[in-house]
Amino acid sequence: MFWPREIWGQYTAKLEDLKETNMRTQAVQCLNHMVLDALQHMPHSIEYMQRLQNTQVFRFCAIPQIMAAGTLALCYDNGKVFEGPVKLRRGLTASVFDRCSDMHDLYSWFLAFLDMLEHKVLYDVAGEDPTREDVLDQVTRNKDACVSGLQQLEKRTSSGVMTSLGLACDIAWVLVAGLWIYFAFGIGGAELPPFLVPVLAPTPQFVVVHQVFSVLFLLLSMHGAVFSDR
Repeated sequence: MFWPREIWGQYTAKLEDLKETNMRTQAVQCLNHMVLDALQHMPHSIEYMQRLQNTQVFRFCAIPQIMAAGTLALCYDNGKVFEGPVKLRRGLTASVFDRCSDMHDLYSWFLAFLDMLEHKVLYDVAGEDPTREDVLDQVTRNKDACVSGLQQLEKRTSSGVMTSLGLACDIAWVLVAGLWIYFAFGIGGAELPPFLVPVLAPTPQFVVVHQVFSVLFLLLSMHGAVFSDR
């Protein structure tokens, strides 16, 4: 086993002793300490993944990160680690490969495995485990970071939808203003629809006012479209 002496040295004088059955309590406590040490690096993993833009590169890097998080949850407080290989189920592994395309997927997987870890800390780990409270605190911090990340993604998505709707409205107003200009100035021989002529009773003064307001409306709609925050 290639574990740092800084950790295993707190539980035994020789690393190989942790394989002995009579040392199972110390071995599991040491294992839990190792998981704690790994959990402290999850924020760095998230920060790194946020910088990746290419989908294929993201998947290449994200799948090992997710598998590592799942393995941490599986190994935590699990004495079987000292008896043989402990691996994620093939079906779960296949699900990770199938659903791992963006930060939303990454956050979702991390949260799922952190929930699993949190359940084990709260209900399975002995109260005298020296790192129990620290692990719980680290799990809570990482869950908060993932939830915050998901919320930011949702805000960006809703903001993008609103931006698209706003842009569509801006374009619609410019088109309406252009149509008004078209009829107000009689471009191409355009005239008011026959059913409006009796109602508006266009006079020379009306035509001038009509043209002035159509130009103002076009300018205002174009100003709104060009200088909008969107």
